[in-house]
Amino acid sequence: METIKMEKELLYVNKDGIAKTMQQYQAWADEAANALNLAQELLPEPLSVEQKEILLQQGKTALERLICSEYGYPKATVQFVLQSQSLDASAAFAALDQVPQRNSAVGFTISDNGVEVSSKTIERVEARHSYYVKNQKQSKALEMARGLCKTLNVGFENGVINMDDRTRLVNAFSKYIELTSARREDQVFTPAVKKIALMRG
Repeated sequence: METIKMEKELLYVNKDGIAKTMQQYQAWADEAANALNLAQELLPEPLSVEQKEILLQQGKTALERLICSEYGYPKATVQFVLQSQSLDASAAFAALDQVPQRNSAVGFTISDNGVEVSSKTIERVEARHSYYVKNQKQSKALEMARGLCKTLNVGFENGVINMDDRTRLVNAFSKYIELTSARREDQVFTPAVKKIALMRG
């Protein structure tokens, strides 16, 4: 007998969680871009995309090799090459210290805009902050809450339910419905998805 696979039903997306995570990841990407700019200042030729990617993956070690190679001293120490060119690499080395670890954890891509968080990482962050119905009880509660909210919102719009009634109704059905965060007169009933997500089958 063929089994039918149920489609995952989305309960809610934690947009604040996505925003906070992406803000942190983008800050790291900006720091990586700054590190690449500081590395570029030490080199006689513009960095290629491939070289930038290697620097993101390997950091300071890759930059040391690149400095020696670009100035024609592949077997010399980086200190010798830097002194011969009167260069100070301390800022670039310091900036590159955290980059490989963060790149490995997050995943950066080189674009025309500089360094960005990879699209795969963005998808992973969105998936991590998306919550789905896990059992029959949650599914039924969500269905009921949606129907209830629709009816109650129509009642409020038509003046059948007043503001005091609205508060009492939310208190009575607090496991299933809540009011949106807005000015009191603009609030509407909505399913209490975070509470529904805690229900066990």
